[in-house]
Amino acid sequence: MTTEPNYALVSNYLVNHKNELMRFIISIAGDKENAKDILQDVCLKLLTSERTIKEQTIKSLFYTTAYRLAIDYWRQDCNRKCYEKTIAQTYNCLSNDPMKLYEARDIQSLIEQHLNGMQALNKKIYHKSELQDQKIEDIAQELHMTYKQVGYHLYHTRREIKIWLKKLLTRKVPHEHISDSSATGRYCWHLPIQR
Repeated sequence: MTTEPNYALVSNYLVNHKNELMRFIISIAGDKENAKDILQDVCLKLLTSERTIKEQTIKSLFYTTAYRLAIDYWRQDCNRKCYEKTIAQTYNCLSNDPMKLYEARDIQSLIEQHLNGMQALNKKIYHKSELQDQKIEDIAQELHMTYKQVGYHLYHTRREIKIWLKKLLTRKVPHEHISDSSATGRYCWHLPIQR
């Protein structure tokens, strides 16, 4: 809900100081197109604000909101780039040959192999939660446990699997599991999958 004084103040400030705000946002976000989006979000946020904006505070509100939104964008962008870099490093030789990527069933079989070495209770809770899509409340009721106990077991099982898979997918395996991708001249790492 926009109040008339807020609308007038925000629009007047934006018209008079748009270039300054854009330079400020670009200095944080690093991209002109994204800076435009961030500035639009800033205006939207200020226009939909329930608080009455005063002429004395409009500048600080613009810059503070712009700073926070630009930092949020920057963090999301860094996380995305970091994830893409990790995937690219892990599968750098696989990008040209999609047939060599792990299939979901291969990953699932690796998880099953690891689960076989875990406690029966953890394995049971993990299966009910991940494969049967049961809620924690239902699992707790079925196994006569508290919600917190089931959550604890599920959290630690997921964490252990995540750490184990990360190590497994990024390690180099023995030479018999390496194939030469002649098209790229790179080596691809394949994990032995027991079926």
